[in-house]
Amino acid sequence: MAKKKKERVDTSMNQGGLSDNPFAALGGLDLPNRPIVEEKPKAQIMSPYTVAKTKKGKWPVRMEKRGNKVVTVVSNVSGDTKALLKALQKHLGVGGKAESDAIQVQGDHVEKVEVFLDGSS
Repeated sequence: MAKKKKERVDTSMNQGGLSDNPFAALGGLDLPNRPIVEEKPKAQIMSPYTVAKTKKGKWPVRMEKRGNKVVTVVSNVSGDTKALLKALQKHLGVGGKAESDAIQVQGDHVEKVEVFLDGSS
């Protein structure tokens, strides 16, 4: 049984240029050199959660043992606790759980959470 020769596609540049240029219509427009960036109002920049400090002026962050595991608990959270949990999970690279006025993140991250809260306030 003889093999059939495959048809080859002509890849030479002698075929002519492209007939349809999607950017040809943009040539006559007066476009800005760089993209226009709209500033967000300050109400949108503010975080949807707040963490109240203790009476001594410290952050309410503590480490607790749950069975044979360690969690970091942030209390006195008001507003959207899930937004704070998501931001901390992304910052620390760990899992966690949101409650009504507190959140828990896996592991001993007291110092890192305090630094994060100092930067976000």
